[in-house]
Amino acid sequence: MKTAIVIGATGLIGNMLVKKLLNDDRYKSVKVFARKSTGLNHPKLEENLVDFDDMVKWKHDITGDELFSAMGTTIRKAKSTSIQYKVDVTYQYEVAKAASENGVRSYFLVSSSGANAKSKLFYLRIKGELDE
Repeated sequence: MKTAIVIGATGLIGNMLVKKLLNDDRYKSVKVFARKSTGLNHPKLEENLVDFDDMVKWKHDITGDELFSAMGTTIRKAKSTSIQYKVDVTYQYEVAKAASENGVRSYFLVSSSGANAKSKLFYLRIKGELDE
């Protein structure tokens, strides 16, 4: 049985994904790294409340078999394109890099249709940059 790792677990897609993973018999545990609690209670759930700006303190804990990355924000919530870029690209890239360094072998990224690093639209461009 496998261990899943999820970032972006408190958002709409991430929360649905965590619920599916918790009910999937192929997984013995689901490790979530988030700024706040998912509000879920399940024996297979391991919640890690973290500061994504201070990954040095917890990146060694990003261990398991598969990393699911569903993290993202909106410009409305972020209040600036630089903060949105940090959430949608930088954090996800840094977690994926740490996971790879820790031996996680599979990475599943929830992106966006129309993602294109050459797009003139900011959102589609940053999603495309991360995809690449």
